[in-house]
Amino acid sequence: MQNRFGLKDFVLLAVLLATLGSVWLSMVQKTRMELTQQDAKAKLAEIEQQVAQLSRKVEKGFEQLPQAALDAAAAGGARASAGQPAPAADGWARPGVKVERWPSPRPESDPEGQPGFALGGEFTELFEAQPAKLTPYISTDVYGTRVIDRVCETLGSFDPKTLRMEGKLADGWQIDPDGLWIRAHINPRARFSDGQPVTAEDVRWTFLEFIANPLIEAERSRSLHDNLKDVKVVDERTVEFVFGEPLFTNILIALGNPILPRHYYSRFEPSQVNQATGLLMGSGQFRVEKMRFPSKDDKSRILYNSHITVENIPAEAYAYVVNGKSAIEWVMERYAPSTHKDSGIHNDPNDWALEQGKPRYILDLLLSVIHLSLKTVELVKQLPAVTFGE
Repeated sequence: MQNRFGLKDFVLLAVLLATLGSVWLSMVQKTRMELTQQDAKAKLAEIEQQVAQLSRKVEKGFEQLPQAALDAAAAGGARASAGQPAPAADGWARPGVKVERWPSPRPESDPEGQPGFALGGEFTELFEAQPAKLTPYISTDVYGTRVIDRVCETLGSFDPKTLRMEGKLADGWQIDPDGLWIRAHINPRARFSDGQPVTAEDVRWTFLEFIANPLIEAERSRSLHDNLKDVKVVDERTVEFVFGEPLFTNILIALGNPILPRHYYSRFEPSQVNQATGLLMGSGQFRVEKMRFPSKDDKSRILYNSHITVENIPAEAYAYVVNGKSAIEWVMERYAPSTHKDSGIHNDPNDWALEQGKPRYILDLLLSVIHLSLKTVELVKQLPAVTFGE
């Protein structure tokens, strides 16, 4: 019998070729996506370095301002850091008692002159086990404590070499000669990760309404504060600790405990705090507000929040459209705090980012979508033209 290449064989061959072509195209697409992701990561690292350099310039500008100007600009200043203390004015201090100021550390060589110097970035530490909880004062294991110590700041701490007290959130303090009170002044540049200033009320609330709250599982810290009788708000940035007896642990209690942002933690019930695995307010000014353009006609910039602006966005990036809207504008619309009109439920994507320990997640997502949009448009332009015959 003579074998013929019939219609059935032709269809099978066409299906086989189409399958092989689809596999090949998927492999090529996967390779392109991997290259695109690598390029996006490199671009993100470059943007991080530029933002860090800009932040450093802002900090330097604050260092050159007199204290009065810093106080006046406290609402919009930069976050306090370990290398730039601000001398506090004496108006907050009790008369006749010595004011201890935070001495500015001076490295032997200028770190900015070292190759590869950059502010920001990521710190990675490997643990032998996963921390059970990352909520301050609730966490009890050593790994959780190490994470919290790197995210939350105290008013001061002892230098491990000199054993002298150095300021963190505080730039000055007084110690009662009789040992019954300690007064501290908060650096006017001190900020929480959402940009809100650190105030004396945050300090008072941390001690008297969080740690001292019997409904919160902070027994270990609470048991160490028996000698603390009161925490008084003197003014917006001055707080005074009152003790029952002059003990050597008083300074550790007053200056050595992490300060929590009241506006963040007070939203949760004690049961929620106890059950949560990671209510941790991090550092950095990456909290998203309502992302917007400077004007309807200018989409080359996106105002991420009052601290961060994404600039030099090519118009081509908005050509990548999903369901009638550019991918960039979808992110801007969806990742914004909102309140449901009927139920009153408030939805804030920043909460999830903070709980996951990724305060800049939304910013990274926006930058990635911008880069992905540009690459997608470029790939589409490179595709060959397809014509269909009649």
